[in-house]
Amino acid sequence: MTEQNIQNNEKYRAHLVEAYLQKSGSFRKVFGMLLAFTAAFAFLIAWPYLSALQQERNLTLEINNINIELEQLSEHHKLYHEPEKDIRELNRMIEEGPRMLRFYIESINNDIPFIYPSDAPACNHLTDSQPAQMQMQQMPFQPNTPNVMQMGNTTPSGAGQLRPKQDSCDHSDTKERVVCRIDRFVQYQLCEYEQFFKNDVLPSLAQLTVEDRPLFDQDELDRQFAEVREALHKHIIAKPTFWYTVEGKGQMGVRLKEEVEQLWAGLSARIEPVAKKLSERMQSAGKRKRELHDNEKQLAKQRKELKIRLTKIRSPIGNLPIGLTESVLLFPILLAIGFVMATAGFLEQVRLRYSLLQAESRGGTSTDVLNSHELAHVAPLWIEPQGEGGLWRWTLLLIPLAVFLVTVVAIVLHEAGVEETMFRGAGLRAGVYWVLYVISTGTLFFCLQRIRNALARLNA
Repeated sequence: MTEQNIQNNEKYRAHLVEAYLQKSGSFRKVFGMLLAFTAAFAFLIAWPYLSALQQERNLTLEINNINIELEQLSEHHKLYHEPEKDIRELNRMIEEGPRMLRFYIESINNDIPFIYPSDAPACNHLTDSQPAQMQMQQMPFQPNTPNVMQMGNTTPSGAGQLRPKQDSCDHSDTKERVVCRIDRFVQYQLCEYEQFFKNDVLPSLAQLTVEDRPLFDQDELDRQFAEVREALHKHIIAKPTFWYTVEGKGQMGVRLKEEVEQLWAGLSARIEPVAKKLSERMQSAGKRKRELHDNEKQLAKQRKELKIRLTKIRSPIGNLPIGLTESVLLFPILLAIGFVMATAGFLEQVRLRYSLLQAESRGGTSTDVLNSHELAHVAPLWIEPQGEGGLWRWTLLLIPLAVFLVTVVAIVLHEAGVEETMFRGAGLRAGVYWVLYVISTGTLFFCLQRIRNALARLNA
């Protein structure tokens, strides 16, 4: 090689070294910014935001489930109060029994039709026949309203059709006829109590369940009905003339009520523990619901904090004048852009090193210009083909790619099966982002392949 060529080669080498050093500083600056942005945005914005969205989703699902559970528990709990309400109504009927009997006796003495408070088909045979009867449909006995003594022989509004029938108390003797009718009316009252227990109390007991099993089986309910009938009738049989005096009628009412209350004490011993457990479950579910709503408030507060953080983070292309959701969706794309910028600087640096090696092979060993070996010590490549620390440098180089993949997967998992998606909140179609993510993924792996090829060429 001529002296002129050697001088030109040395100038060329000097320019390569100068450009190499500039690219080395530029690459480290860009790559350092990319790593800082990746770590800051991932750990301070994107992943906390995606985590908060997932928590909100889980909270919403759990709150909905608790609302359903509370509604079911509430309905179930109401069922456990129905038998008690029915027993109270039965007690009220028994308490009204003496006065009702007194009004009936007065109606007989004054030859006035008695208006029956109900018309249970099973008890119809125990009611009076015409003309001493007018039966009312759906008109309860109310002793505080104008009684039958004041109604005369007129048929009140709402009265049912009169039904003639054979009167079993049609005795020729007036006293016997009156006694027969009163005895029959007492049997009518007992029949009404029995029918109310059968048609109202027993069905409310039958619908009680515990762990999807009936609390009372049908045989047990039938036995309860038989016990009620026996308990009510035994007092009447023991003292059939109780109605002769006011005191007798009152005492009979008390005895019948005591029998019902004793019966209810046995039933409630089975019902109350289950109802108590239902109440405890409702309280526990209500407490959990309040905790979940408190967590919702905390997540809303966290969103505000994330928005404030967003304004303090700079990306490789500057500040992001967009909203929180948009910035998280664009974060993977920004990572890809930043990685492409860093890769371009690194590849240019490798190219200059390769060109320097080629220039050195053509001759010229001036000590005024750094050679490639010296450059490897003064300004090494981020990944030297034969240098030390390649593993951790490769690890750092792959961090943006790993964060990119984790973030995209987290977005995909969140968007699956969600109506109010992040894409809808960002105002763009989901397809636009998916296309950008696919392009970004391909670009990142293409950049890695270019880096490997460049290093292999340099090491050849």
